[in-house]
Amino acid sequence: MVNYSLFGGSFKDQSTSKFQFSGGNVSLDARAFSKFGVFSQTAIVGSTLYREGANVLRLESTYTFSHQGTAITARAGDFVSNGLNWTRPIRMGGIQVQRDFTLRSDIVTRPIPVVSGSAAVPSTVDVYVNGLKAYSQDVSGGPFKLSNLPLASGSGDARVVVRDATGRETETSVSLSNPIKLLRPGLFDFSVEGGYVRRSYGVLSDDYDRRPVASATLRRGINPWLTLESHAEGGAGLGNAGAGAIFSLGKFGTLSTAAAFSKTGSARGAQIFAGWEGQFGGLSISASSQRTFGGYRDLAAVTAKVEPPANVVIVPGGLLFPAGAAIASITPPRALDRVSFSLPLKFDAGFVSMNLIHQKRDDGQRNKLVSMSYSRPMPLKANLFITGFADFGTTKSKGVYAGLSIPILSGAYVTSGVTFDPNNRVSGSLEISKPQPLQDNTFGWRVRDVEGRNTYRMAQGSYRSSYGQIGGQVQQYGDRTDGNLTYDGSIAVMGGGVFAGNKVNSSFAVVDAGRPGVKILQDNREVGQTNMFGKKMVTDLRPYESNNIGIDPSGLPANYDVANTHSKVAPIAKAGVVVDFARQISQNAGLVIFFGADGKHLKAGLKGKVAASGEEFTVGYDGQAYIRNLEASNAVSIATPNGECRASFAYGRSAGQPGIVERADCR
Repeated sequence: MVNYSLFGGSFKDQSTSKFQFSGGNVSLDARAFSKFGVFSQTAIVGSTLYREGANVLRLESTYTFSHQGTAITARAGDFVSNGLNWTRPIRMGGIQVQRDFTLRSDIVTRPIPVVSGSAAVPSTVDVYVNGLKAYSQDVSGGPFKLSNLPLASGSGDARVVVRDATGRETETSVSLSNPIKLLRPGLFDFSVEGGYVRRSYGVLSDDYDRRPVASATLRRGINPWLTLESHAEGGAGLGNAGAGAIFSLGKFGTLSTAAAFSKTGSARGAQIFAGWEGQFGGLSISASSQRTFGGYRDLAAVTAKVEPPANVVIVPGGLLFPAGAAIASITPPRALDRVSFSLPLKFDAGFVSMNLIHQKRDDGQRNKLVSMSYSRPMPLKANLFITGFADFGTTKSKGVYAGLSIPILSGAYVTSGVTFDPNNRVSGSLEISKPQPLQDNTFGWRVRDVEGRNTYRMAQGSYRSSYGQIGGQVQQYGDRTDGNLTYDGSIAVMGGGVFAGNKVNSSFAVVDAGRPGVKILQDNREVGQTNMFGKKMVTDLRPYESNNIGIDPSGLPANYDVANTHSKVAPIAKAGVVVDFARQISQNAGLVIFFGADGKHLKAGLKGKVAASGEEFTVGYDGQAYIRNLEASNAVSIATPNGECRASFAYGRSAGQPGIVERADCR
């Protein structure tokens, strides 16, 4: 299977009298798959690259194998290393082996909330979480313990009501906690990788640091309130190791702590981290603080390039590295503090959220960013939103954006807004948009106009067919106008054919319905119709989970009888499966209309049988009966209140209504 994205662009400015071609490229994502794993290759081919003389840019080459029984995934090639809240992942080329719980939806990874108590006689126990009934179970007399309570994450108060046969109730209140970051006791999570650090990703095809490196991340659930974690990485003259712990504080949230130490040559350093998050009713709060001391370094810092590649250039329509510029050092920040909270207002229908970020870098630069947003529903299904930010650090920037979004006909939205920039300049914007649906033969579009200090105008549209999605965009800012065309799609070779379809983000299926024009359903939602060969490519299946693929039998001729109209499939990640309904279709079926000796339709509900095959059937309304396994000449008997009705008829397949017999009269 190959995903592809075609792109072509043009521009016009003060220096040109007409539009100039700025470049075109093709982005490719090719996959070869079998039960032994998936090999994937991504690349960009075209003229808008950033390397002199190059027309092919390789992105990632990776072989992946997953074993569901052990929930382990192994990769060879290009990948991103794993990490924790207090570490920094990097791109590598080499080998990675890690625990992958996404392979097993049946594994409960978090500690299981438990409610226990005692009942004097057989009773019913009802559990209310945050005021809502969440669980009910009958228990016998004596001690009881309830687990698997539906508390998704965070914390909550549970009210346990025990009711006996006489209606007498006893009630207790307990606090439950199910933090998403904790591991169930005894569960082990890990990731180990080794190889060479990938640099200049997206710019150069094969730029790897030549010094071998390795890293490992381990997590283990100790008990319901404690999970331990550790991380180590080394190579390129660096040694770095750290450990941390996550504590459940019950209804007071979750506390995370960690410390790490590094040695690079004669330089030594340390890093400490602490974080807390909690949920109290509708209020969600999280806060974290990180500090580094001395010469603390990690692999991301010691392997980073400080100069751009010598052959990187600027091309029309794109900019990565200005000539002679240096890439800023990416050493860990000296200080990094983050606080965020969100809260639905009780006195108003609105919702408020706030984020505060403080960062101090090695060069002394500081960022003190505060952002706040408010949104609330309005009449006519409209939505009001206000967003503001301010940086009290080095840049001293600030701004406010307020807007109103109103739905209009055919699923489109009108959004208007006002922006205030740091110099008290005002810009107004108006946007009308209709999101692109995921169904075939649908349109999406967006028009935006910004007037004020800096004008900006944009129009874009897209059309999705069963073979791909085409889109175009024109935008004007200042004296420059840019335009581009795109086409996204995929081609798959499997199931005895070559299929064109929309872009496949994860997994896909090729559905064979045996006839053209049959509607295909994914989770009871129509996603398109079969092509002239009776097949359809269905994209965006969920890997390792049950996907319900079906056909609408009303699109089949009357003489077609299909054993099943739905099938459940669970493909592996980035691979495809074949769903074959055609092999289950029998064409020896037909619709027969029965008339009695009085010339009227037989009544609905009468039972009949085919003499030769013994096939049983039931007469429906207007004397119609659907009968399977018919032959060229057929004799049937039908039990009626007035005795047995015998009829004979020939079975044909006329071009207009195949499988329909006009009339069969009882004798």
